[in-house]
Amino acid sequence: MLLDNPGLTDISTNSTAVSDIAHVVVVIPAHNEAARLGRLLASMSLARRRVSEKVSTSCVVVADACTDRTAEVARCFLTGGQDVLEEVEVRSVGRARQRGVASAIEGHEDLRRVWIANTDADTVVPDNWLTAQLRLANSGYDAVAGTVTLLEDDDWCPMVAARFERAYRWPPGTPHPHIHGCNLGVRASTYLEVGGWSERCSAEDGDLWRRLKTHARVLSSAESRVATSARMHGRAPDGFAGHLVSLDQSAFPSRQPAHPCGCQDVDHAGCHELTPARSAS
Repeated sequence: MLLDNPGLTDISTNSTAVSDIAHVVVVIPAHNEAARLGRLLASMSLARRRVSEKVSTSCVVVADACTDRTAEVARCFLTGGQDVLEEVEVRSVGRARQRGVASAIEGHEDLRRVWIANTDADTVVPDNWLTAQLRLANSGYDAVAGTVTLLEDDDWCPMVAARFERAYRWPPGTPHPHIHGCNLGVRASTYLEVGGWSERCSAEDGDLWRRLKTHARVLSSAESRVATSARMHGRAPDGFAGHLVSLDQSAFPSRQPAHPCGCQDVDHAGCHELTPARSAS
């Protein structure tokens, strides 16, 4: 995930006729997330139940280079039918999201009526997460960027959480300036028109959003806020965990990250992507 400032413009006038959404798919990349994935999928089950019976739903979990029980946890929650578990070895959150979306939209003829709701395995979504996105999609938006709050888990620290909330504010009456891969929805046809997720190892969310702003009608909405992990052992270099590390360091200057990505893992095993210093040969 990434805290990125895309500016305060929330709407692009490049839009086509509105097509009501007929199917919504949730795409979740996961790397060694057995300890957290279950709580996300449990919250997702509740959110899917809130969706109108006229709209079908599905979920794709992309287990990327996992050495734990991530895939097993996913199988316990996925219901079969259109739900899919993809086990891959791409070692990149951007490529994992790509694979998940490709699997999710396969077989759908009218992609204007398919909505892709993206989130992360270390996140918990509210009951209205999907219905809020669908309402905005059916009102004409092609993409929606939501906001986050911190779960009191893992490395949660009251001082860091307070610093995060202060830094996360934006002027009243203006669109929020934050982009998070764990809370980003997009119409499938629009997703393909702008080239989809890039293969970046981090900042893939901000990269996609910049292209969406140029070519589609987008909205930065604080209506639905997800809760995401406060951990500082990052999966993606320069990702959300790295931002929390920077807040921690400003509060505790003596703490220094052990690796360029901001991860403090002793053996770097918790990182999702290969950093330049550890690139594969």
